[in-house]
Amino acid sequence: MRLFSVGSTAGSAIGHAAPAATGAPALVTPHPSAPIPVVGPGIGAGLRVPLAETGIRTFPLILGGAEFGWNTDADTALHILDRYAD
Repeated sequence: MRLFSVGSTAGSAIGHAAPAATGAPALVTPHPSAPIPVVGPGIGAGLRVPLAETGIRTFPLILGGAEFGWNTDADTALHILDRYAD
């Protein structure tokens, strides 16, 4: 018996109707946290370039944010972000 899976027919305990005695299939609704079956293209898929001969495709310029708020003051951080946006 599959109690916590998508498509479980144990249903009456969780609000689904039990299968009819006539042999008609029971209506099974997908679980609210089930994966979405359709996924669109990745963000920036057309902007990525190959990374040497690794087979990995990445953005041509990546801005790391580890230093913001740690070694960089607010004014300098804003200037860096403005320059990156340009």
